[in-house]
Amino acid sequence: MVKYAGWAREYLPGTPAPSEGIYEQCNVLGSATGVRIALEGGQKMPASPRGFTWRAVEPSRRTGAGHDAIGRAAITAEWE
Repeated sequence: MVKYAGWAREYLPGTPAPSEGIYEQCNVLGSATGVRIALEGGQKMPASPRGFTWRAVEPSRRTGAGHDAIGRAAITAEWE
């Protein structure tokens, strides 16, 4: 796993996905290539060209509300 910052984690091909969600392919400069895949936790990242990595984009929609939605609901409830 290549780690540039706490929020920007990029995974090498063949690395198991840490959680279920949508992952996008990044080129050697870290820019998205437009290729997105859905993986379950533990599935291996697919092969990609040399120097390319995978980055988590969003949690899977099948798992229900993501952490962001839960946070927004809690903030909204405080103000009502």
